[in-house]
Amino acid sequence: MAYTQSGMGEEDEIYGGRSNVAIGARMQITREVLGLQQNEFCAAANIKPSMYSQIESGRSRPSIDAAIRLSDNYRITLDWIFKGDPSGLDFGMGKLIYDTLEGRKQRRHNI
Repeated sequence: MAYTQSGMGEEDEIYGGRSNVAIGARMQITREVLGLQQNEFCAAANIKPSMYSQIESGRSRPSIDAAIRLSDNYRITLDWIFKGDPSGLDFGMGKLIYDTLEGRKQRRHNI
């Protein structure tokens, strides 16, 4: 689970967080919802796999050009990528992300 320095949980990071860790968490959940491996997801944006791995791990963030390519290819918005604002996502994508996060939350509470 991703945590900020203030101790917020993963969902708080994904929705609204602007740190590299939050951006990486959004990239990871989006990729997983789409059923893609890292190399498949980053290929569409012409991002090297090693660089994309750094993005998902929160050590870096995508360039604006790479984020635009991701947006064009995967029905996601720059507001979602950089600001964690899901309001511009199409309903299906937003629901898949929400449901996936809720499933993770339920699994954590059942452990």
